[in-house]
Amino acid sequence: MQLRELQQRLEEWHRKKYGAGPVNMGRTLAKLCEELGELAEAINRDLRQCAGMEAADMVFVLFHIVRACGEDFADHLEAKLEIIEARLNYPTPAC
Repeated sequence: MQLRELQQRLEEWHRKKYGAGPVNMGRTLAKLCEELGELAEAINRDLRQCAGMEAADMVFVLFHIVRACGEDFADHLEAKLEIIEARLNYPTPAC
């Protein structure tokens, strides 16, 4: 599945579950923190098989935050990757 298709499916799921009303950003950020806690717990308990699923939960919340801001997450991922790839062309400092 392509990233844009995944993004569309996430948007559709979110609308079905929560409706199309305004986003409570404070609640959404709290959900992101909750998901981060679950990822940390999985790692600390050495439940590495769960870490990917917990990280996916965080990405889903991040998709929603970016969408609520009227932006396209896939566009920003692509742009940021170009920036960090360009950093590979800079010489590494001697110290």
